[in-house]
Amino acid sequence: MKVKRLLPLILFRGVLGALLFVAFFLLLYSLSSNPFLPSVKSYDFFIYAFWLFIMLAHYRFRLKGGKMTFGEGFTLALGTSILMISMSVLFLYTFLQSVDPELSTNYGEYEIAQFEGAKKQWIEEFDRSGKDGPQIYQQTLANYQKRDWNTYLIQQEIWQKGFITFFMSIILPLILRRL
Repeated sequence: MKVKRLLPLILFRGVLGALLFVAFFLLLYSLSSNPFLPSVKSYDFFIYAFWLFIMLAHYRFRLKGGKMTFGEGFTLALGTSILMISMSVLFLYTFLQSVDPELSTNYGEYEIAQFEGAKKQWIEEFDRSGKDGPQIYQQTLANYQKRDWNTYLIQQEIWQKGFITFFMSIILPLILRRL
């Protein structure tokens, strides 16, 4: 397997996959008050899974005549994932900085409200672990209120997508090798 031979495919499909994510995000942005809320945001996982599956299936069945090694599939999937993540994170950073800076602030307010809504449970949990529940709760709340939500959202994107696509890069080539 030569990575040089796969590089044009990775670049082309990574850019297309990132554009698919951008279109999906803009659709969520137009339909939702905040596309970062968990009930809405969880759907972008399917964009990555769908795109990687279609890309690998096309490579195996159209370009390779029904044969694909695990190494080829893993390299294609991981390279495409890295490019998709990089471009989508760059897009989100630009979007949060330039287009709608209030979006991350609104998300932060949502997170703080969720935390405050569970105040009693958090204090009880801290108390059960032998710590001063009210004091730890107040410290944690203060940390939430000081948090840079743009940085937090970008870090979440990188970690979540990186983790998920790494495992998809292993699982999908294994599945497609057996079909």
